[in-house]
Amino acid sequence: MKKSETDNQETITESTNNNSKISDVGQKEDYSPIENVIGLLAYNNNAQLIGKISEIGLRKISEGKVQFSFKITNSLKKETIEVAWDNIDKIGDIVILHENFDNSPPSNKDKNSANSIINQNYKVCKNCNYQNDTEAIFCEECGKKIE
Repeated sequence: MKKSETDNQETITESTNNNSKISDVGQKEDYSPIENVIGLLAYNNNAQLIGKISEIGLRKISEGKVQFSFKITNSLKKETIEVAWDNIDKIGDIVILHENFDNSPPSNKDKNSANSIINQNYKVCKNCNYQNDTEAIFCEECGKKIE
C-alpha cells in the first residue's frame, strides 16, 4: 500500500492480484457503492422497520428519463415493495424513508382500483402490487394483465 499527499488530499493505492485500486480518502464518506447499500435495513420516519434493501435499479419515468428505485423485502410479511429515489430521506448505517412515504395497507377504495397511480408515473398491479410504467399493459413483475 502506498500513500501520497497532494493538495492536502490523501490518496491510497492498493495493488491486489495485479489490479490497482485508487480511493480518495477525502471523499470516502460521501460515496457509497451500490453493493454497500444492498442489505441495509430500511425504516420509515417513525422508526418502524420496513424491511431490507434487496435490489437497486433504474426505473423509466418518462421518455429519456430514469430514476433510482429500491426494492425493499420484508421477510416476515413475505412482500417486496418498490421505493423511488424521491422517497429516500437518508442513507447511512440504515436507510430512512421520507416522511411522506406511506407503507400502510391500501384502503378498500385503493384495493378496488386496479389502475391506482403512484407518483403519477406508475400503475400498480392488483395481483402483486408492483409499480409498473403508466403505459404498461402487463405487469413487469408477475406478468398478469393490468386492468
